Amino acid sequence: MDAHWGSCHGYWNVPAFRREEHRSECIRQVESIQYNTYHYCADPDPGRAGDRDICHFQDTQTSIRKDTDYLEKYSRESGKSVRKTFRLPAFPAFFILCCAIINQHMNIVEAVIIAVVEGVTEFLPISSTGHMIITEHVLGLGGTENEKNFVKLFTVAIQLGAILAVVVIYWRQFFQFRRWQFYTKLAIGVIPALVLGYLFADKIDEWLFNPTVVAIAMLGGGLVLLVIDKIFKKHTIESEDQLSFVKSFIIGCWQVLSMIPGVSRSAASIIGGMQQKLTRNLAAEFSFFLAVPTMLAASGYTLLIKEWSDEAGNTKKGIDLITATQENTISFIVGNIVAFIVAMLAIRFFINFLKVYGFRVFGIYRVFAGILLLILIAAGVIKG
Repeated sequence: MDAHWGSCHGYWNVPAFRREEHRSECIRQVESIQYNTYHYCADPDPGRAGDRDICHFQDTQTSIRKDTDYLEKYSRESGKSVRKTFRLPAFPAFFILCCAIINQHMNIVEAVIIAVVEGVTEFLPISSTGHMIITEHVLGLGGTENEKNFVKLFTVAIQLGAILAVVVIYWRQFFQFRRWQFYTKLAIGVIPALVLGYLFADKIDEWLFNPTVVAIAMLGGGLVLLVIDKIFKKHTIESEDQLSFVKSFIIGCWQVLSMIPGVSRSAASIIGGMQQKLTRNLAAEFSFFLAVPTMLAASGYTLLIKEWSDEAGNTKKGIDLITATQENTISFIVGNIVAFIVAMLAIRFFINFLKVYGFRVFGIYRVFAGILLLILIAAGVIKG
């Protein structure tokens, strides 16, 4: 079957004598995929990732209108309610529809989407890495080895914008240079991540960076967040000044769990902080502080030290990949700006939300997201 027959909007581009066959294929897709994914193509080309590509089109508004008109007409003629297939939760449906109208190669729009995901999720206990892995898969990014390398590099490098958001919001803590104990605690807390990250980061990227691991980790972490407020009820440490060097190191050990995609660096360090008797607000804030040296080290390693190999076996530093093309450079700059702005808003929201509602809502979200991802992987919508 011709590849473009597999999308509903392609109906108007198919010769008239073939439209009936194309209509049947379109209807089959609409009725088999149970939420707003009728822009997915069944692409048999083995050269495309996972034998599935995401439909894209030049005139988005016109195509969506035509799709809608066609589906409504089919619904009236057949008596079947096609629109019932589009009534799952609004955010996943809207998210997948937005991703479906983006081209398969990394561009400025995709850079903004990934940066927004980074900014929103980096400091919430819902796993930024997990969300970005899923975003990359849904967007269909990474065709060639060079593209895959840049996408992986980009998702780490835009953490610089999120780091800056923490420093700006908590500038009083970071720029009181007489408080040497504060910097020492951060240095001690980041040691476990630096050591284990240097030793095992590449192996973890190779073995664990896939949607299935993310889904399981999201689900497991969600179950923990559902009960964390009940497990750690007693809090004896209410300010950073009361936090010892030993406790800082232990919290840093907890943070290492976030090397597993989907666990969430924020969630791991917050759980570690509450286990060490910190109040949940202080645990969240110390998680933000600890993120600065941790993420700065990760970004510096990927940009300045790690060697990235292309199809020909040539190696480049991350910074060389960033500056290789004008589009890469612009994506990097815009991505960090967007991540900074969104992270500023997310941090302020999280602290205020946490004071009133605790972690239960984030636990519910993670459980729902983990189950939904497992269903999508099992259905073949997302390649596991």
